Amino acid sequence: MLNIIQIKQNFNKVLNHIKPRGLKSLLRRSIMRIVAFVHTNRLIPNKFIPESLNKRLIARKIFEGRSIKHDQRGFWYLHPMPTKHELGLYYQNTYWQMRGKDEGIGTRDIDHFLQLRNLVPDFFNNEKITFLNFGAGHGGISHLMYLNGHSVINVEPSGLNMDYLDSRWVTVTDIENISESVDFIYGSHSLEHVADIDKFENIINSKLRKGGYVFWEVPNCENPENGGCNGVLSSPHTYYFTVDYFNSLGFEVLINSTFKEGTFPNKTLSDRSGEVIRFLGRYSG
Repeated sequence: MLNIIQIKQNFNKVLNHIKPRGLKSLLRRSIMRIVAFVHTNRLIPNKFIPESLNKRLIARKIFEGRSIKHDQRGFWYLHPMPTKHELGLYYQNTYWQMRGKDEGIGTRDIDHFLQLRNLVPDFFNNEKITFLNFGAGHGGISHLMYLNGHSVINVEPSGLNMDYLDSRWVTVTDIENISESVDFIYGSHSLEHVADIDKFENIINSKLRKGGYVFWEVPNCENPENGGCNGVLSSPHTYYFTVDYFNSLGFEVLINSTFKEGTFPNKTLSDRSGEVIRFLGRYSG
């Protein structure tokens, strides 16, 4: 039986999904859940299910039967952790089909860009930098960085077609495929999807130039609607972060706060209850 917290979480997820993406996307997700139930309970033989849909249903099962555990550095993590290959299958076959394929710049991208420009104005306005967007999706803030004269590298493992603007930037599927050093590493709602946080931290430190910056926005797991701290798994998230984790990274901290979504610009909160955490740090090398 669902408890009150879970009911509230599910209700808010529905509302939050309707706001940015509309009823069409919600209907698509609902149909997928119904089909997944039918498929799981073998109510329809596999031979009657299209191959593309069957791949998506198999990918969804990657997150079944797992729990979350706590790490003293300030985060919870999925256990057992899916492999990098399993996560790749999920994102290629399920994630973007469920979310839809909205392209371009959103209010979140603009909010991030304005905040970063205000906090490090010289770094953004007076020189060309190499900007890496980890988990770029359809571009988002990458468009704004390009229009401001910066060199952009997108890391997007899901197989989305980003070649329509290949003259603007470089797009790779794996951050380990990048050989050059970068000035700024940015990730909006992507850090909570990695397969190995320790390995990923080492990769980030190896790619970032001394004096460079890293920015992350992630769901705040201390917000009861997000899952994680309350023991609720929220697939496809593999990690659930608190502000304490970002303090442990060893960067010079410019931002490490929770923010209230649904406003523009998003409001900074003085406590730890906001829906998201934003972290901006400077790397000393």
